[in-house]
Amino acid sequence: MSRTVCARQVAEVKCAAELQEVCPDALTQEERYNCLEWRVNKLTAPCQALVHKRMV
Repeated sequence: MSRTVCARQVAEVKCAAELQEVCPDALTQEERYNCLEWRVNKLTAPCQALVHKRMV
């Protein structure tokens, strides 16, 4: 496995942990989306970029 793939996986795991911290009550994808519309600025820059990439 390449370093790029490993780094991306680590970033995704870290971002998932941040999302859980910022939106702990959001259980469904729709609830997470609604929560992140209001709280995305509380995430780190790399996580914000990942979220924006997935939401588009």
